[in-house]
Amino acid sequence: MEIVIQKEILKRLYIILIMSVVGVASLWSQIDGLRPEQFADTLISYSRKFIGTRYRGGGNTPAGFDCSGFTSFIYGKFGIELVHQSAGQVQNSRAIPKGIKAMQRGDLVFFGGRRRRGIGHVGIITDIDTAAGIFYFIHSSNSRGIVISDSREPYYAARFVYARRVLPDFVDYDAVYGHSPVVTDNSIPVVESDTSAVVQPSLQPNPEPEKPKPVYHVIKRGDTLSALARRYHTSVAAICRLNGIKETKILQLDERLRVR
Repeated sequence: MEIVIQKEILKRLYIILIMSVVGVASLWSQIDGLRPEQFADTLISYSRKFIGTRYRGGGNTPAGFDCSGFTSFIYGKFGIELVHQSAGQVQNSRAIPKGIKAMQRGDLVFFGGRRRRGIGHVGIITDIDTAAGIFYFIHSSNSRGIVISDSREPYYAARFVYARRVLPDFVDYDAVYGHSPVVTDNSIPVVESDTSAVVQPSLQPNPEPEKPKPVYHVIKRGDTLSALARRYHTSVAAICRLNGIKETKILQLDERLRVR
């Protein structure tokens, strides 16, 4: 009985420590009763509801999101405050060991900006394939809105910087590395704000975000809405919304559906 009580005390002390690192006063109230991996899955499941939402520079509402506006909105719904700036979210999170094996669902993943001067984009890891060396992440793309991308895509592969953590660890480091690794926080690079066009004064009008180009799929034998959602990294609900159809619709051969 004493051992069980000690474990519970240690668990709560650990959560308090994490709260002090990331500055989240209500984290324990949100995570109490859920294992950390369950909390991460709940957060990710909620984030998927917004797939297909348009990109909006400076946006942090379902009317439109930029990248850090989306991550701060999702975490904010669970009582975790992140600043509305991708570079600032580096400071809202903590370093983890390098390598895909150290990543876990719910981690923030950071990328260099278009001008390659530092952090310019952020997303949330939704899934990890350690065998293939691939991670998937949900984010607000300025050309496609809220989508799920993967680390093999050339644009993101070339700009990936690191993953950082907000939630408690649930990676089994002893199983992965054979020991608990020592993490040293790398210096944060010179930053490029993803909201700079909004907060910095300019004599020139802000350019309109590039509108996403629609993507269509011609139905072939064996296609289902679920299969299309997986193939195009979207959701059944988003496909139905784009085409004005119900999830119970029977697909017809050679029918043309918009998938993004």
